[in-house]
Amino acid sequence: MSDDQKNEEVVTKARFAQLTRVSAPRVSQWIAEEKISGDALVGEGRGARIRVAVAISQLQCTLDPVQRALNGANTNLDISPPARGASQIIQVFLSAAGELALSVAVRFNLPPHDVERHLRGELRKIGARAARQEGAET
Repeated sequence: MSDDQKNEEVVTKARFAQLTRVSAPRVSQWIAEEKISGDALVGEGRGARIRVAVAISQLQCTLDPVQRALNGANTNLDISPPARGASQIIQVFLSAAGELALSVAVRFNLPPHDVERHLRGELRKIGARAARQEGAET
């Protein structure tokens, strides 16, 4: 565990739901969908706790901006100093993932859905890593 991780705020799923102004089941859904994953989680299952800064960075990269605008207008993802540079770049790629995946799928004769899912997963990992690095630099 790094010094940064030791000093980060770690909260329950219920508290994270309050901070982000969503329901507790929505937080569990984000975890199940791996929109919050890896370094953002401390522990597993029902007792898992969330590293706020890491989870926020991941959500900024993984949540679809169109869906956030339409369905999650009250969702608060500005509760910690965001690493916006990398997050915004990755978000551009995430929003184009369907188009990129279709191009790769056609070129290599692969199922478009599988390619898109893999591409989005890899971009989310890259985004989370970049956001952590930006956060460490500030």
